[in-house]
Amino acid sequence: MKPQSAGDSMEDSTDAATSFTGDSDICQQLLHRYGNSAAPQHRHLCATAAATRSIIQSESLPLSPLSYFAATIDALSHTTNDVDAVSALSSFLAIVLPLVPEKCIATSKAVEAAEIVVRMVESQCEGLPVSTVRALVKCLGVLMEFCGLDDWESVKLGFQMLMKYSVDKRPKGVWASSFWKNL
Repeated sequence: MKPQSAGDSMEDSTDAATSFTGDSDICQQLLHRYGNSAAPQHRHLCATAAATRSIIQSESLPLSPLSYFAATIDALSHTTNDVDAVSALSSFLAIVLPLVPEKCIATSKAVEAAEIVVRMVESQCEGLPVSTVRALVKCLGVLMEFCGLDDWESVKLGFQMLMKYSVDKRPKGVWASSFWKNL
């Protein structure tokens, strides 16, 4: 993971996820909150939300947290070597995913999404800002709730990644320990 400067932080965006609701369009909520911000991370987040909304609308799907989740995880699975894109998509996913109603993501899709998240962390970990890794680990924790926990092989990879970050003693790993305490 690369060190994070104040300008790199999307932490305020992903930590604010608790104040967003699934009752109205999440893109509209983000644009209302961050649309006038000059911060690059907020502009990337708003652009990601708007692009995702455009994709959902072009497919004539509802602007629901589930639709945003599906479109965002698909975009994340096709993103390579673009740290800004991964950061924005990860932050957006960390906001959207907790808004998806319980049992709305099929177990097989949750397992597939968890594998995508783990692959993102493992393949780009050295170049990702701490806030992006934090958002991805948060997403992984939420995705594990949608997985069939009775099938160890399907959740093994996700839990291994969560354990790796929860016991990491390096300063960058300490935040993961506090992440678990705040769940």
